[in-house]
Amino acid sequence: MLIAQDIIRPIAKVQKKILLIDDDRFILHSLGEMLSMKGYQVIKAQSAEEGLQHFKRERPPIVMADIMMPDMDGLELLQKIRRINADTEVIMITAYDRADLAIEAMHLQAADFLAKPIRPQQLFTAIKRAEERIKNKIKTTQYISRLEEALEDRTQRLIQAEKQAAIGSRVAGIIHNLSTPLAVVSSRAEYLATKLKELKSMPQVEQNPTLQEDLDKRISEVNVILKNAQKIAAIIDTIMTKSYREHQEYLAPLDINQLVLDELEFFQSDLYFKHNIKLSKHLDPNLPKVKVIYSHLSQVLDNLLKNAIEAMYDSPTKELTITTGQDEQNVWIKVQDTGCGIPAKNLKKIFTPHFTTKHYQKPSQPSEKRERLQEGGIGLGLSASLSLIQWYGGTILVKSKLGEGSEFTVVIPKNPNPPSEIKAAPDIEAVAGR
Repeated sequence: MLIAQDIIRPIAKVQKKILLIDDDRFILHSLGEMLSMKGYQVIKAQSAEEGLQHFKRERPPIVMADIMMPDMDGLELLQKIRRINADTEVIMITAYDRADLAIEAMHLQAADFLAKPIRPQQLFTAIKRAEERIKNKIKTTQYISRLEEALEDRTQRLIQAEKQAAIGSRVAGIIHNLSTPLAVVSSRAEYLATKLKELKSMPQVEQNPTLQEDLDKRISEVNVILKNAQKIAAIIDTIMTKSYREHQEYLAPLDINQLVLDELEFFQSDLYFKHNIKLSKHLDPNLPKVKVIYSHLSQVLDNLLKNAIEAMYDSPTKELTITTGQDEQNVWIKVQDTGCGIPAKNLKKIFTPHFTTKHYQKPSQPSEKRERLQEGGIGLGLSASLSLIQWYGGTILVKSKLGEGSEFTVVIPKNPNPPSEIKAAPDIEAVAGR
């Protein structure tokens, strides 16, 4: 889609170029000399047709043309220039003091109207006004372009959020429907284990070593079923609890260690993470709860973990370390990876909206079925994360060494000071069931 910026960008590169069109050789010479002395590159034409050819070839941002020429009058020339590039600034020149011509020229969006003889002050004032309009057009176009990009990003994020919400709703329904048959499997397995133990304790069975050994194997197999059924039940509980808390819009005491464990449990569904990355956890058992909105910290941690995993795709060593800790004022979560690292020149830019170091990559191994990293990325994850943490008076610190890895530390005050419009939950412990 062609936008105004595509038209104006060439103008920005040649702002000192002016096309001067007049059938009077003396006017061409005198005005050309004045403009050249001020550093302008002057393109001269003695007829409207010649001027039009120069314009098509050179595309100057400013044109000065006589309004009365034998082959084509200036008003007709103005219309043709406007059809080629509507953003060109055209200053009309005339030897006749006629208001009707001036009005018609302005109606055709001429930038200015100068009467001969032209004094230097009038000339350069008109050109300065034209240059200011060009600058303003460029600024406006760049601003509109940024707005369009931001709108496109926001639209895509909203579309993705709606898709995820729809998928999440269906998944929640599926998980809920799994709970009943899982409960049946668990209860039947427990019943079977009990009966096998009763059978094993019968006198006639106790005297048969072969039968005892066989029953032990059966009890062991049933216990494996029970253990995995309990694990599935725990995963379902984690998903349902997380889904519920993600929709909470109020402040509540949060167990940060539990949040870390929940997020890591979710990442176990990523087969690359599960099978390729060595995970280490060092969680402070005395970490106090901090009153925040659950989804805020969940989103921040999710972003940092995703970035860490993506940074290690091509690293020979793939180790992810999660640490929680505290000092007198703050609690913190540290996410360390052994990934590609961040160049020193980019460290100050990574929290800038739309700045990204991600690039499209093909899978390095045939076994990797999915394409890793979307092309370019939109560069909003870290900026959004920092904004969320700053709401509470906290920050995100970063250390990184190219080729060795990165360390992101989320710092949150023990007594955060979020915006006053955020409401606190009266009894979150009872609501969340923790």
